Amino acid sequence: MRRLIVACYPMPAPFANFDMSMLTPVWEAVGGAAQSAWQWLTSLEVPPREEVVKRITELSPTHAAVMLVAGLIYLLQGWRGFKFLVVVNAAIAGMLIGSIVGATQSQAWSLYGMLIGGGVLALLCWPLMRLAIALTGALAGGAAGLGVWDYVAGWHPTIEPYTWVGGVGGALILGVLAFCLFRLVVIVITALQGSALTVGGILALALMEPHIRKPLQNALENNEHLLPALLAVPAFIGIIAQTVFAPKKTSVPSVTTL
Repeated sequence: MRRLIVACYPMPAPFANFDMSMLTPVWEAVGGAAQSAWQWLTSLEVPPREEVVKRITELSPTHAAVMLVAGLIYLLQGWRGFKFLVVVNAAIAGMLIGSIVGATQSQAWSLYGMLIGGGVLALLCWPLMRLAIALTGALAGGAAGLGVWDYVAGWHPTIEPYTWVGGVGGALILGVLAFCLFRLVVIVITALQGSALTVGGILALALMEPHIRKPLQNALENNEHLLPALLAVPAFIGIIAQTVFAPKKTSVPSVTTL
């Protein structure tokens, strides 16, 4: 059969003597990357509540106030200014990536990488707005999916090892819906991000008050329902508020701009 195929479909002259074994390192590299990606994917999990509360308590008053103000903007005005907000997200992501990559060289390159990465992603984000929304939706959906799956796993421990399924499912849902239900996805992802920022800022400021710090911290760490409820309720309010009050006639990037 192989001889028949070769006889009927001879390889072009430049590839007639091509040795397929030369591609072995390529296949091995691809296989190694795929295996690493699978291991990373299956290791996704929600950080413990104690770790989340610890991170919140480490915030300074300035950071907490900035988070609170930014969170309210995302939560209530996300659809009105989604282009600017998405560019800000892209710039912050680029700064983090650039800083990490630059730090592998030197401390100075960490700063250069942060500036370059933030500028490049911010500039790319504007002409590729719909794609940026889809990627942002995938990230927000993945985070929400992980959280919901982890919360449900509290009643059904057997599904806890598959938390990554919730993350992948949420990422696919919001990422794909961004191309057909653009307005709804923008409202959902800005409400989710706004809720996380707002609640984080409020809790950080509240935990700075000595009289309520200890009981509030104990409640957040020991009550498995409190933190999810604090995040879900503002997000739901933000979705409703933006859906009802946000203008529907806003320019939507076309798929052809990609």
